[in-house]
Amino acid sequence: MALPLVVAAVLTAATAQQDTLARLTGTVSASKNGRPLADVMVSVKGTDALHVTDSTGAFAIERIPAGRHTLRLAWHDRVSEDYQVAVGAGQAIQLAILLDVGSVELAPIVVEATSTDAILSLAGFYQRRNKGFGRFVTGEDIERRKPANLSAMLTTSGITMRCVRTACYPTRYTSGRRCAVPVFLDGLRVEAYDIDNIPPTDVLGIEVYRQGADTPAEFSRWSADCGAVLIWTKN
Repeated sequence: MALPLVVAAVLTAATAQQDTLARLTGTVSASKNGRPLADVMVSVKGTDALHVTDSTGAFAIERIPAGRHTLRLAWHDRVSEDYQVAVGAGQAIQLAILLDVGSVELAPIVVEATSTDAILSLAGFYQRRNKGFGRFVTGEDIERRKPANLSAMLTTSGITMRCVRTACYPTRYTSGRRCAVPVFLDGLRVEAYDIDNIPPTDVLGIEVYRQGADTPAEFSRWSADCGAVLIWTKN
């Protein structure tokens, strides 16, 4: 069974080695619940470089040649080797890898960023959930409840869809007025977006923030007092 993966890559400012070799570090987690995966073999195809993740899902591969490489991940009897990573001489790359261990198709999604603060991927979803702000709906929640549409998942958070002519958008009441809630799709702001256009089966996670003070800093510019809705998809 193949392992689809989501990877967020960060190129650090510091060099990994003083010579021409590079370094890969990171974590491997389950995409549905964010739990670290132990005993995942992470190797660089065509080299002897490999490492098996520990109980926290962490791995470190030292002193690999500069250039473009193919990562191979093996977990139990399942293997994936479709993520390409390019490293320069003396560079260090940090990876956050999410494995959909229950899928049978190999369909990698790659998100690359230039700094740790810029990673707006599902990996950040679980980090923000641990901070205790907002309401979080996981892929497992959606699979269990089987909602007809996404707006049905948000009604318990006090958010309803409002349509004016051909434009629909989520709203909530605050301080006696209706407030338009900003929507972010895979980390990007979308205007007047009808979230019910997204099939629930395509969603990996939803974050709902009911006020601006609770909204993460990278999204708070647009939230004001209305909060925000963040939707992370498989595409």
